[in-house]
Amino acid sequence: MIISVNIFSSMHAFFAVYPCEQINSVLGEKGTLKYYPGCAPYYDGSVTDQRVIVTPNFNGADPMEIAAALGTAFGTAGWLAFWIHAIIVEVYVSPLTSSSCHSDEDQNADKRTTASHDSRRV
Repeated sequence: MIISVNIFSSMHAFFAVYPCEQINSVLGEKGTLKYYPGCAPYYDGSVTDQRVIVTPNFNGADPMEIAAALGTAFGTAGWLAFWIHAIIVEVYVSPLTSSSCHSDEDQNADKRTTASHDSRRV
């Protein structure tokens, strides 16, 4: 995930939208207005659900930029982890199931062969 966070941060091509209420809970009123002046309508009460764009930057000084970088990369990291685990499980389980199936088939064939030989002897 850290690799994808650094890639997304260096590209400067992704953006995240956060409500000013959430930014306020992290930065407080002064920090929010310093970094995100678009949140001013939230504080004067004219727009209670004001949202602003946050640029993901893992190396930034603003905690919201770091949170945006982690949030942007989270989906990618989740899908990558899912596919890696699915492939590894398939690679691990495949030889186990194929060898046990073949051994059962071989045992059944041996039983049929033995039974047919026994019936001919009688």
